[in-house]
Amino acid sequence: MDEQYKFFMFLPDAIKEICDENGFNYSKVIRLISIFCCRVGSLKTNNIEEIYLHNPINDKFVILLEPGILFLPNINAVFMNLFEIFEKIIDFDNQDKQIYFEARTKYLERKTANIIGAKFKPRGEVFLNSQWDDMRHGENDCTLLYENYAIVFEDKSGRVNRNTYKGLLNSAYKDSKNLVEESSEQATLFANFLMKNLGQKLTLKVKGGNQNIIDLKKIEYVLTVGVVLEETVLQNMILEGKRHSPVVSIFQLNKIFQCLEAEEIVDYFSKRNYIEKNTFYEADEYDFLFTYLKNGFNTSEKIYIEADKKEKLFIPYTEEKITRADLEREKWFQVILNSVIGQAKEEWLDTVISLLGIPPIVQRQIIRDIFKKKKMELKDNIKYRDKVVIVELLDYYDYETEKEIEDGIKNYLGFSEVIYIAFTEKFEHIIVKLMK
Repeated sequence: MDEQYKFFMFLPDAIKEICDENGFNYSKVIRLISIFCCRVGSLKTNNIEEIYLHNPINDKFVILLEPGILFLPNINAVFMNLFEIFEKIIDFDNQDKQIYFEARTKYLERKTANIIGAKFKPRGEVFLNSQWDDMRHGENDCTLLYENYAIVFEDKSGRVNRNTYKGLLNSAYKDSKNLVEESSEQATLFANFLMKNLGQKLTLKVKGGNQNIIDLKKIEYVLTVGVVLEETVLQNMILEGKRHSPVVSIFQLNKIFQCLEAEEIVDYFSKRNYIEKNTFYEADEYDFLFTYLKNGFNTSEKIYIEADKKEKLFIPYTEEKITRADLEREKWFQVILNSVIGQAKEEWLDTVISLLGIPPIVQRQIIRDIFKKKKMELKDNIKYRDKVVIVELLDYYDYETEKEIEDGIKNYLGFSEVIYIAFTEKFEHIIVKLMK
């Protein structure tokens, strides 16, 4: 075989040397490896249609060239199927799988809480394992309180059956119920419980005798998010017409939190909740994240209004490695956002979210024209939102300027939302007012 492929070949002597160095039983290791082996030509009898749905190479990714000579043509097949490989090793070694499944659950819950806490604390509060009763008993995995928003997270560590990938509907319905529908239902029930108690301070039990004191006096909005351990096509599918909350894998959640700031995360999941419950689309969560970084979900009317039953929303597909560097935003606009966040005045988060509704194309239009026009009035092109953006270049700033702007906003009482942005030429003074 060519020299370039020898890196992926494993000979008996090399395997035995590794086993001896690490104290492994050589014959047992060979029996274990054989579980993942196939012979050259052994896939000829497979139905080609089934290979498209589930490639048997995912199960048998090691090729047995000759007795004792193994060839691994695609190491990514190992990385993509680590959970299944690990489970087969557990079966082979006659270990208790229940211990493994319990560990999966604990890991997912701990990882979700750590990702959220690292981004939002100390400004936000994170509550874990809150037990609640409202027509039924339940336990919530994780809830975040941030300013006037609460986000309810529910974790599901189960996995998708192979028959689902092969297109068997009964299996798909069962997996969807266990992973997607149940996480959405549990999150929604707890969210409804919180909504019933807005303005109050709840004391909820936690296993072990502790308590979570959840202060809902400032909360106005409650969002829901499901979190699964493994990515699955079921996250972005509607089966039997059942709508659900946005569901992300723990890896997708981590990527979202890496790419977005806290206020953007709230805006992201607010819009994802709306999209999931009101539109049909073709995309996965990475496509959504990439689109948000590029335009904040602000370019297509179909994102905000209910699509017709025959229509689908197509989100641009990306295979690129998504990072914060993909964010498209004008520098002057980031200065405005930073000012509002830094001052943290009353309703500052609502103000930031309203600002995040201004797409990059409009940001460029504003900075291009404001120095000539001095004042601009931009009406939202999505009519039902009935929103207007007022931008003013201030010639000066004194103690009466904010009062003058507050009086000016009153001229737009006919709109459901008005965002007024005013600043001096070098941005020494910035005023942003929101009226709903």
